[in-house]
Amino acid sequence: MLSDQLRNVGFPVNNHRLVLQLISGLPEAYRSVATLIHHSNPLPAFYQARSMLTLEEAGIAKMASPGSHSAMHTTPQRPSKDTSQRGNRRPDNRSRSRGN
Repeated sequence: MLSDQLRNVGFPVNNHRLVLQLISGLPEAYRSVATLIHHSNPLPAFYQARSMLTLEEAGIAKMASPGSHSAMHTTPQRPSKDTSQRGNRRPDNRSRSRGN
C-alpha cells in the first residue's frame, strides 16, 4: 500500500488522513456510507472504512443485477394428485363422516 511505502521512506500518513482521502471524491452511489464514515467519532480504521465501502459496493452490484428487483419468485401451485380423500367428499366439499 502507498501509505506503507511512504512510512518506509520517512513520510508516514496517519489513519485520519487515509480515511478522509479514501472517502473524498467517491461517486454519488457511495454518499450515504461516506457520510456515515465521515461522521463516525472516532473515524474508523482505514481497513474498516475500506470494508464498509466494499460491502456497499457489493450491495450496489446486487441491486444492479438482473432479477434483483423481485423480493420473492413464486410459481403457480398445481392441484394435488392425491386421490385418497376424493371419495369422501360431497360436491359441496363437506365430509360424509358423522356429525356433519
